[in-house]
Amino acid sequence: MYAGPTDEPAIRLDDMRAGRLDIDTARSDTSSISLRGASVGTLLDRPQGGPLLELDALAYQRLTPLPPRSTTLRLSWLRENLAGQYRPQPYEQLAASYRVLGHDSEARRVLRAKHRHHRTMLPWPTKIWDWLQDVVAGYGYRPALAGAWLAALTLVGSLVFTINEPNRLEPGGGPSFNATVYTLDLLLPFIDFGQEKAFMTSNGLQWFGYLLVASGWLLATTLFAGLTRVLGRS
Repeated sequence: MYAGPTDEPAIRLDDMRAGRLDIDTARSDTSSISLRGASVGTLLDRPQGGPLLELDALAYQRLTPLPPRSTTLRLSWLRENLAGQYRPQPYEQLAASYRVLGHDSEARRVLRAKHRHHRTMLPWPTKIWDWLQDVVAGYGYRPALAGAWLAALTLVGSLVFTINEPNRLEPGGGPSFNATVYTLDLLLPFIDFGQEKAFMTSNGLQWFGYLLVASGWLLATTLFAGLTRVLGRS
């Protein structure tokens, strides 16, 4: 966890209990500090360099200060102190401290970073599925991102089907063609607007329709997986 796998920390504060702890990482010459299992009320971490810290099982109620770009600094600080190892607790603790301060968006950002770090430990087939969950819905912490993908695909599909209207399956029957509703019928796997049954694409346009159907299932499954993870935490 420090300079090498067999190195011992210069200072051990394991299982310590303190109301306030100031780790001045900007000025300290200490090479490493172990805080494993410590419990702190307020932690002053100042993540701008300094000694490596053993953070696993460290609990704190409040983190201060919160300078501009503090989340970026702290995430970089976490990765450095974890020394390439994946440990979820330091991420969970950092996210919890942001929630206490009312910074829910920063807490969600930390949890997304936790899942991205975990992805580096996964085998390649699992990495691909994990990456898709990140891109489509931010692991469930950014459901609006899935909505943006849906809106973009709907716009593209509407333009394509307005220019190239599909063939009607029953001449003279069925609903009037609507390019946007037809696109949504392809994209939304559990909703039937009646357009997909009344019209059929042909030639190369048929493959575009298949792509929309596959994209719709991908959006639905990744969003469901992400939201299940998020709701399971509450």
